[in-house]
Amino acid sequence: MRAIVLRHYGDPRTSLTLEDIPTPALEPGQVRVKIAAAPIHPADIAFVQGNYGFRRPVPTVPGLEGTGTVVEANAGLYGRWLMGKRVACFGSQDSHGSWAESMACSASACVPLKRTTSVEFGATLGVNPLTALSQLGIVRGGGHKAFIQTAAGSALGRMISRLAGRHEVPAIHIVRRSEAAVSLRATGEANVLASDDPAFDVGLKELSHRLGATIAFDAVGGEMSERLAAAMPQGGKVVVYGGLSGQSPRLSLPDLIFAGKSMEGFWLPLHIAKIGRLRLLQMTGEVQRLGETVLGTKVLARLPLEKIAEAVAMQSRGSEGKVLLVP
Repeated sequence: MRAIVLRHYGDPRTSLTLEDIPTPALEPGQVRVKIAAAPIHPADIAFVQGNYGFRRPVPTVPGLEGTGTVVEANAGLYGRWLMGKRVACFGSQDSHGSWAESMACSASACVPLKRTTSVEFGATLGVNPLTALSQLGIVRGGGHKAFIQTAAGSALGRMISRLAGRHEVPAIHIVRRSEAAVSLRATGEANVLASDDPAFDVGLKELSHRLGATIAFDAVGGEMSERLAAAMPQGGKVVVYGGLSGQSPRLSLPDLIFAGKSMEGFWLPLHIAKIGRLRLLQMTGEVQRLGETVLGTKVLARLPLEKIAEAVAMQSRGSEGKVLLVP
């Protein structure tokens, strides 16, 4: 089968090649999905660079998720039931990912799609929508009146914004540049702040205290994590789920000791392991019920595997939409 192969961890411009590789045999409990489309997420790039939550032995095939049709099964009743069905599928730490013509994955990592679910929505049904639902669930379940999010102009950030609006949960949306703030406000979002504004820290503190924002979801890390904590009311919590700055998150000693503020991490695979398969199926069902209007992702381009270099370059324009690889 043809696949995008990672030969060494590092710069995706030089470490990825299109190759013909043997089709992996199915292990017990696995199904084979003929891939129709697979997205390129920032987390995929982090994996290629060696900066993700795990590394596989190389060579390996990247790709956290995708969509396609189950064409072979070496699994139990559920796996056999999936035969011939369109599914969203998720990779694992132990096997090749979705950037290929087919993927062998655990039957339990496949979610059947409705007939009306588009290829584009099916390909992006997992990582971002499940993160958005999970984070809003943390806000509501933790009794927080409001929350803060960084990278608010990203595909995930806009998804979280729409979901928060649907549930009438106040939010503060942070972007890097003033131009991006203008663009986000033009979509109807309120409480939008740009971190390059000299008055950013003062404005963030005023808003977070007024709205009662006691939790922040940070995709940036580094200095930003510390600024978020400093702005929040006493007892505020920063949840770090990304490292766009390339730096470790920070929390000042006074905030930690005297203001009761805290910091923790969020990684979707760990969260899914904690909530269990039944809750995961419920959440993926909820994603499909809410549909593309709330949890969909704009597609910037659909590119064949041969154009992986172009696809990776376009991925950096993530605020404009997702790039899909179409085998």
